[in-house]
Amino acid sequence: IHFLEKENFRLIDTNIQFLLEMNTSFYQKKQKSIKIIFAEQKYKNNISKIAKNNFKFSRFHLDPKISNSNANSIKSKWVENYFQGLRGDEMIIALLDGNGVGFLQLIIKKEIIIIDLIGVDKKSQGKGVATEMIKFAHENNKSKSIKVGTQISNIPSLRLYQNIGFVFSSSNYIFHYHSN
Repeated sequence: IHFLEKENFRLIDTNIQFLLEMNTSFYQKKQKSIKIIFAEQKYKNNISKIAKNNFKFSRFHLDPKISNSNANSIKSKWVENYFQGLRGDEMIIALLDGNGVGFLQLIIKKEIIIIDLIGVDKKSQGKGVATEMIKFAHENNKSKSIKVGTQISNIPSLRLYQNIGFVFSSSNYIFHYHSN
């Protein structure tokens, strides 16, 4: 770490990775008011806004050399890139009263689904939205497992994944390079 820091790399956080085997069953009381669908273009702006306004533990938000507005923009572009066919293979959207309140962006490999990005609007957090989206992905894919990574400082996400049944699989340090 000290060597990398001398070379202008900055330790930002530790990424914790979890795995959920597809034969895992997890029980969550179905939230009747939440509807889960595959992404539709008409929700692009709504979902992009959720991505822009609801992250605070991402590696970009934790880097003191990246402004919050730039970090928010990165997350928004991440979602927009899905709708442009530039990133991700599937996206799942959670609707509450017809409005998008969450998204789950996925990369699909033959044997594994990777959660690339997941976000839930602040007003809808803690209502089972993320669990319902992951459950939908779990039930609608033939892969053997789901993999996800999150920052060690993101306690709400760590709890979510462990409560669903994900198990710790690995960890690694996250560094950013800054030339100045």
